[in-house]
Amino acid sequence: MAGPGDWKEADDPRAAVVFQSAGARPARERALVLTSVGVAHRLVRSGRAHLLIVPAEDEERALGELARYERENRDWPPPEERFEPAARGLWGAAGYALMLGTVFMLQSGRALDADWVARGGARAGAIRGGEWWRCLTALTLHTDAAHLLGNVFFGALFGSLLAQLVGNGRAWLGMLVAGAVGNGLNALVQKPDHGSIGASTAVFGVLGLLMTCEWGRRQRLRNRALRRWAPLFGGAALLGFLGASGERTDVAAHVAGMLAGLALGLLMIPGRRSAPGPVLELVLVALAPLALVAAWALALA
Repeated sequence: MAGPGDWKEADDPRAAVVFQSAGARPARERALVLTSVGVAHRLVRSGRAHLLIVPAEDEERALGELARYERENRDWPPPEERFEPAARGLWGAAGYALMLGTVFMLQSGRALDADWVARGGARAGAIRGGEWWRCLTALTLHTDAAHLLGNVFFGALFGSLLAQLVGNGRAWLGMLVAGAVGNGLNALVQKPDHGSIGASTAVFGVLGLLMTCEWGRRQRLRNRALRRWAPLFGGAALLGFLGASGERTDVAAHVAGMLAGLALGLLMIPGRRSAPGPVLELVLVALAPLALVAAWALALA
């Protein structure tokens, strides 16, 4: 490999070796450094060593450029941080599935002789009229078993992944809050008679939370730009793939849920704030089901 000027070491018996390595890659990287600053050089192999040599009159300049390169890249790439999950998320996922399954059975059997969809669906006009609990209760209602199973699967998956980053309490409560805020935002932009049900708003809410938290974690680790921004691009792709198709899909609710999750996630980025202690974690874990029970009590009163 020759540098600028087609210089050959044979033309200069006083050629100087400015770098050598056992592997070819380090020598090639430093050859690119010299190329970028216009220093003539050659890469040669001597036995198992790879040598970077320059004309004698350029030795001092070449050594200076290589020393600067070493200083600028001393701490790059940053060491990989071993990921220690805050929680496994499996118990939270099981509780999430149990809650949705229980409400679906009560809804299907018209328990308490009530029309659960009429009482708890996210009717835009009713929410704007003050029935805020519908933002919560609508997340637990589903049109059929296929609708339920899809939301159970993706909600449990994204929720478990988020729990590994921020713990069970913040993950599952954050999912509920993002879904409720998403339903509230959706009610503000829809016609009064617009109605929707399903946990998908919360599913995209927890996906938004996961996107922001993973982006923040990678920012803290000083990952390269493409790797840092990959969670946001990946989440947006999933929104387009999972949340914008189907005849009865409420795209606005999905988008609102994800936006709520993205915003809420800024408060939950791992490492930005200390993790809650065991007592507070237990309180956070209990708040999500208690909030849903209270919301349904208001809806069925």
